[in-house]
Amino acid sequence: MPHLYRRSSRISAFLFLLFLPLALMAAGDSSAEPQKILMIGNSLTYTWSIPSILERFAAERNHPLKVTMHIAGGKDLLWHSTNTTKPSDLTALQDIAKGGYDLVIIQEYSNMLMKPEGRENFDRMLPEYLKAVSGASMKPMLYMAHPTRKDVDQAGIQPIIDAYSQKADEFKIPCAPAALAFVMSNEKLPHLALMDIQTDRKYAQNKVGTHQSPFGSYLAACTLYAAIFKESPVGLAFRGAFDAKTEIPIDEADAKAAQEIAWQVWQDYSAKHPAP
Repeated sequence: MPHLYRRSSRISAFLFLLFLPLALMAAGDSSAEPQKILMIGNSLTYTWSIPSILERFAAERNHPLKVTMHIAGGKDLLWHSTNTTKPSDLTALQDIAKGGYDLVIIQEYSNMLMKPEGRENFDRMLPEYLKAVSGASMKPMLYMAHPTRKDVDQAGIQPIIDAYSQKADEFKIPCAPAALAFVMSNEKLPHLALMDIQTDRKYAQNKVGTHQSPFGSYLAACTLYAAIFKESPVGLAFRGAFDAKTEIPIDEADAKAAQEIAWQVWQDYSAKHPAP
């Protein structure tokens, strides 16, 4: 009997992975724009308030949008699956199961994706999240965040790019490629700080940290906006990033450059990794 049970469990797991892409496509059949989003992540989500920037963008274009976060600094999807956060006092999987969202944006801890054990955890945990999202009749999206390091060259962060792209292709789900937008910005606009530790560049604030700068968060929000609404962020009037106490303005020319990079990166990426 134990052998039969193990065999049955393996067959069930295989069938789940086999039919999950079809289930996700069915859950995402609606063409309605998302109005309520859950973002699962860490400090790369909340630093300089990427969700709030997104809401400002959406309001400007008359897209009703409310972004809720399930976040904790330095945590991965495994941690979020078993630990609660404020204000919901639910684990991420419980928050998804509770319902009430149109779109769930899933971010793995980028630093862990640079390590084999981190990629193994991502392989193991992502299907659990997608199963929960599908069961709650929501749409999933991956958020390819950058690592917490000074350099954002493509060769250095290729493991992150590969991990997200492989999963986007495997499960046929969209991915917001913010890390690739950082790579392009680093090449085209080397005078603008993407990370606060780039102290010789414009917009660096923290001076000692390894999180994104206000400009980095603005660029990430532009990339997310393009992926969520499949609409160019070019021309958005809001130009800023903020925390609880401070708002940092982004100069008009720099904001326009970020918008253009985000749209170009999203167009190129979605053409190579199409999803419903």
